Amino acid sequence: MCWYYHTFPIDLMKRVCGQATAKEEKKLIKVVTDPDETDFDEDQIVIVKRLAKEVLHEGISYADKDGEETEIQDMIVTTMFSHLGLDKELKIKPVSQDPMTIDLAVELFQAGQAAALPLLPTILHGRRYGDDAPSLCNYVFLSREELAQVKAEALKLRDDRKIKWKFPDTPQLIDKTLINCIDDALKDPSLWLYGHLT
Repeated sequence: MCWYYHTFPIDLMKRVCGQATAKEEKKLIKVVTDPDETDFDEDQIVIVKRLAKEVLHEGISYADKDGEETEIQDMIVTTMFSHLGLDKELKIKPVSQDPMTIDLAVELFQAGQAAALPLLPTILHGRRYGDDAPSLCNYVFLSREELAQVKAEALKLRDDRKIKWKFPDTPQLIDKTLINCIDDALKDPSLWLYGHLT
């Protein structure tokens, strides 16, 4: 499994996730209920359609969602930000020339634990939109302020000569798979970074 990162304009996301057009709604619901892409039963399809409409017309919120609804909404969010969903409408641009492997994410996470770095754990399993703590959702959104902080945390580890990395090229991989993606996003003040573990 690998982390793939993409940039997107946050103002456009706020428009789509709150004031989606009928065309956008129809497109997303078609994808998330496609029997070739999902294996939901009839009762679950009703939940999927309801949650997709909520995301598109009320925004992304996990408040008052039970376990099943939370997992379904994770799928809706990751589908919406994929090539199958609303990537063109959201102007999503891939920036991961080299994806970050889960092994590298684990190594960074373990090194960050010792240094008590707060944001690096989000690149292990992800963090749901609106949450502060990491969660097992396989996606993460990083705001402008968080991008600068994650970059600082990653650079602190990369440049720490006391850390014994598993592989000699780990510092270079941190640059290629994370730092460069963050730098791409930071070039434009309108952009956030979206990561998807797949």
